Amino acid sequence: MTHKPVIGYMCSYVPCRLLEKLGYSTVYLGDAECKTGGSTSCLPRNLCSYMLYCADLLNLAEIDGLILTNCCNSTQRLYDYVRQHRPDIFCCMLELPRDNTDEACRYFGVQVTQLIEKIQSHFYPRLRPQFWHKTLEVQMQKKHSEIYILGSAVSPKLRRFLQQVFSDYTVTIDHCGERAAGNLLWQKYQYLQGIAQDPPNNFIPCPRMSHFADQFTSYVQTSNLKAVVYLSAKNCDHFLMQFSTVRTICRAAGTPVIELETEFAGAGSGQLTTRLEAFTECLQSRGNAANTEPPACNRNNPFVQRMKLAQAVIANAPLRAIQMVVENQIDIFTNTIWKHPEKIIWTNMVMPQELFYAAGLVPVNMELAAGWLASLRVSDKYIACCEGNGCSPSVCSYHKATLGLLQSDGLDHPRAAAISSHICDGSIGTVSYWKQHYGTNTFILDVPFQKTPDSTAYLTRQFEELIAWIENYTGQALSEEKICEALILSNQAREYWTQVQTLRKGNPTVPGRYMLRNLFGATFLFGSRFGLDVMRTYHEEMRQKYTAPQNQASPAKRKRILWIHFAPLYHNTLLEYLEESLACSIVYDITGYIYWQQYDPDMPLESLAQRATSHFYLGEAEKRQKLYADIIQEYRIDGVIHMMHNGCRAIPGASWQVRDTADALGVPYLELSGDCIDPRGFSAEQMRLRLEAFGEMLWRK
Repeated sequence: MTHKPVIGYMCSYVPCRLLEKLGYSTVYLGDAECKTGGSTSCLPRNLCSYMLYCADLLNLAEIDGLILTNCCNSTQRLYDYVRQHRPDIFCCMLELPRDNTDEACRYFGVQVTQLIEKIQSHFYPRLRPQFWHKTLEVQMQKKHSEIYILGSAVSPKLRRFLQQVFSDYTVTIDHCGERAAGNLLWQKYQYLQGIAQDPPNNFIPCPRMSHFADQFTSYVQTSNLKAVVYLSAKNCDHFLMQFSTVRTICRAAGTPVIELETEFAGAGSGQLTTRLEAFTECLQSRGNAANTEPPACNRNNPFVQRMKLAQAVIANAPLRAIQMVVENQIDIFTNTIWKHPEKIIWTNMVMPQELFYAAGLVPVNMELAAGWLASLRVSDKYIACCEGNGCSPSVCSYHKATLGLLQSDGLDHPRAAAISSHICDGSIGTVSYWKQHYGTNTFILDVPFQKTPDSTAYLTRQFEELIAWIENYTGQALSEEKICEALILSNQAREYWTQVQTLRKGNPTVPGRYMLRNLFGATFLFGSRFGLDVMRTYHEEMRQKYTAPQNQASPAKRKRILWIHFAPLYHNTLLEYLEESLACSIVYDITGYIYWQQYDPDMPLESLAQRATSHFYLGEAEKRQKLYADIIQEYRIDGVIHMMHNGCRAIPGASWQVRDTADALGVPYLELSGDCIDPRGFSAEQMRLRLEAFGEMLWRK
């Protein structure tokens, strides 16, 4: 090549100094100042505004390569887009740890090594990438600052605007492109390898990182700040979810703090200007408007009362298996969680549950609690409570509903929580809030984006740490026998589930809305004896229904629907209208897809790691498109309906892949915009009209 390859990056955890020493030019895309002319990508608008800006910018930027980091769901969806729509650009995903421990830094160093090998092979295929001898000595200069502005992605225009607003103060703007974090972590990796002589000094990490709160606390307590401005790009979940922690830390130090959420490309709206002017006036008068306590929430608790009433209606469920699942959930929320709170371990829906059952714990995932709040028609109350306590309206309603429930003392505060990082960014912020406000004992399983031998080994070591964490929490050793027993029970339950999914390729006998709304919760029981009983019952009931003589006759004509994501859980009749009035049966929902292979009891932790890294919303987009194509063909799908849940970045963010797959197979596709948990702003008539129009199109076709 006759010129230095230009490599674009969006995150300070990319070791750009190392790339420059290797002969590349690096460009921080957040510094670009140009009009993109509106969105030219197919990405949905509820993704992070910074990611959307960069997607549009790629059509104007003259870069040869792009390095993204596995930091959030929006970045993962941008990676999918670039890989498929801009094959002329070298594009690579750099895996990031969530901590600065020696183990995490070694993993990061291996990822950087592989990144350099890939980029060297692409641009300089004839040169051996001898780079490991190149050391970096990077030290972050600690500046005296009166106003500390901590931001995700901050555009140049907005930086100038903030400097102007706080012109009477010494200002530090610490944003995603400013920290040199990747260079510092690489230096620490070289120090651990015995290459660099000195370790880097500490710096305030991204709020995504698990050690952010400790480092930020130390900085605020020792810097004599006059104020903190917490700035988030619109729909940046990691930053939005951490504001409550930042506010708590600032209040403890007596430091005024204000939160701002803006479109990345915005330079400052009138509302933003007004808020900042009021904030600076408070500073000048030595007041602290941002330090006022949030409004108290209503302490009434309708949740448990309505949960008890739900017991009376489950007898109408069409399957005994559904009754078993719902009865179990009612008992957890009305009995176990109050009488034995130490037995409850809070999780999220993609966290493998088997180790908890092996330890005698009761896993409860936060999405399940939110689903019940919506079904019982009280979710809006708790979402409003959470937003009143400072949570952004942009945050996913699943997490806001659960947070609001706990803030209102609707459930006992979590004693322990262990969650997985993949698919959903909001759960990480939720457990961080619990740790800061309730002293919850927390564990975050950091799941890489790509499935490789290195990532599987990295995750296996984390499962070893999880076992130690469980043993420390329970005070009891977790035996290999108990772990193997839980994995075997999970395998048996999984087998019954997959057999039922095979049966559903036939003519519909049970409305699919029940599987979507109720039986998905049975997968949270995998690894327990009760879960196996539920799945055995489910399989036997469905086998009898599909082999019954009346089902062998010519069935009534119905259209077969693939449903993506969940549905508005506060409106029970919507799916009933689809299946009964429009004769469109949900024969498959993507939430019920079993994406992992059977566990190997002889390699339990490796099997659990393989499961986590096998999720179909991780890795390359081609894998997801093939999955959807296979489902459409095997289940003879007539139409695809994709619920575009407002606060979700991972699943709606990949909607264009589903749409392209359906179009290629000649299958009609419908996107429904709305919210699964928050009923505010929901129009039943509008959604029914869209479903009706879609049904008419299917029948005409």
